[in-house]
Amino acid sequence: MKIALNVGVFNLPGHYFVVDHALRLSNSYESQVFALMATLRDNPGLPVHLPAHKLKASILRTSALPLLMLSTSRAIRDWKPDVIHQHFGTWSLPAVHAAKPRATTGSTPMLTTLHGYDAFSLVPNGPSAIQSWHAHNVRAAAKTSRLLLPVSRYLADIAIHAGLPASKLEVLYLGVDTEEFHPATSHKRQAPINSPSEIILSVGNLAENKGVRDIVAAFKALPPAPPNSSRQLRFIGDGPLRPWLQQQATLDARIQVLGRLPRPAVVKEMQNAHLLVMASLPYRGRRESAGLVLLEAQACATPVVAYASGGTPEMLGEDHNSRQHPGGFSVPEGDQQELGRQIHNVLTMDALSYHELCSQARAWVTKHRNIQNSTATLAEIYSQIS
Repeated sequence: MKIALNVGVFNLPGHYFVVDHALRLSNSYESQVFALMATLRDNPGLPVHLPAHKLKASILRTSALPLLMLSTSRAIRDWKPDVIHQHFGTWSLPAVHAAKPRATTGSTPMLTTLHGYDAFSLVPNGPSAIQSWHAHNVRAAAKTSRLLLPVSRYLADIAIHAGLPASKLEVLYLGVDTEEFHPATSHKRQAPINSPSEIILSVGNLAENKGVRDIVAAFKALPPAPPNSSRQLRFIGDGPLRPWLQQQATLDARIQVLGRLPRPAVVKEMQNAHLLVMASLPYRGRRESAGLVLLEAQACATPVVAYASGGTPEMLGEDHNSRQHPGGFSVPEGDQQELGRQIHNVLTMDALSYHELCSQARAWVTKHRNIQNSTATLAEIYSQIS
């Protein structure tokens, strides 16, 4: 069976989830990525079709981009896939047109994974030409797709509220590869209370919606580290707040900005960190749809502390209303003081309690958010609709 994976913009690092499940299914399924534009700093492991690979990126970000959709649609159709899997409902028209029946062939089954911004584009948020364009694409994808796969229950509710058909919606959590994201084998992480260096990690876009300022404020408000111990706050990622964050690092040597890192380096940072913090905030009417990085950290047996924003509680445990979870703690959205308290709580745990929290984090992800489970479900869906 041939699966065409279509996405408007394909970036690595960043969009590993587009290819992760396909790579797991490579023994039974042949997959290829189709994108309008891409920035690939890592090997996707699959062929990537780019109709505009010879054009300058500045051109691609103008109104010329929709003109490339026809070329992508033809490429998908010419490849003759058995299923078209659209990632993000935005920029979906190439997939939609490729799925339409032709004179000599029937229609090609299509499904769409909703990742967040696509569903929110349907929620009015002031006049915006680009939002209207995205909403048009999402509605077209919803009409053509046999199934819509939101990555959290929270996002499914947003989609239903925005008018997408509930009968087509089926939540499919993006699983994490627990063989790639795993505790360090070369050494056992010391509990922070016994460690000469406490390491707090944040991974994600350095932007307002990721609560970067809240993380820094909570970090600076922490009680001093124990005698003969240091404390670091390390950021992995890039984005509009990077200059501000680098200024903070200049003023406080404990803050480190590592920039974008390849996936193996991210895994190593997660293995070495004592906890990961995620402080997503509402931004222009949108909230965090899921928070895959929370699963990746827990798979590395790294506890997490996160704002209970959008779909993030679903990445922490089965009881989405609880504040204490198998692998960490959730905090009321925007409560910097409580964020700091829970960070301090993890850092000051006795060694037995800390290591139990680490073990529970990995055990929960392995059982409930393992990529083996989500891959098996996706394979069933492909067979069901083809």
